Amino acid sequence: MITVKIAETKEELNAIFKIREEVFIKGQGISKEIEKDAFDKDAIHFILYNENKPAACGRLRFVGGKAKLERVAVLVEFRGKHLGQVVTKEMIKAAKEKGYNEIYMNAQYYLLDYYKKLGFKEVGKPFDDAGIKHIKMIYEKI
Repeated sequence: MITVKIAETKEELNAIFKIREEVFIKGQGISKEIEKDAFDKDAIHFILYNENKPAACGRLRFVGGKAKLERVAVLVEFRGKHLGQVVTKEMIKAAKEKGYNEIYMNAQYYLLDYYKKLGFKEVGKPFDDAGIKHIKMIYEKI
């Protein structure tokens, strides 16, 4: 069974930070200082459980009148089950429910086609963020 919820407890937030540490810090070599930032305290954090085990997460922030999806991560052992899509769709739904019509993200470039299938369109040119190629993407299926 798969469930997604907004993190409400310290335990849920700790599980999210552990997922992000595994995926971004250990898996992609992003520095701890960059990965965990000041925006975490104001963001809405989503956690996905697969059979009651923390498996994926994402962060939603509101920036300049727009909703921004960030830190979507899926643990290696849970990949290939479309869990990243489930988290992303829940964040989009939450942004819409809060009245945001403009939703965007800075996606890792290798995931360009993945996010296109979810309704995102790339904008501008690729750029480097934390040593990884990214592209800004805007959600078009409002």
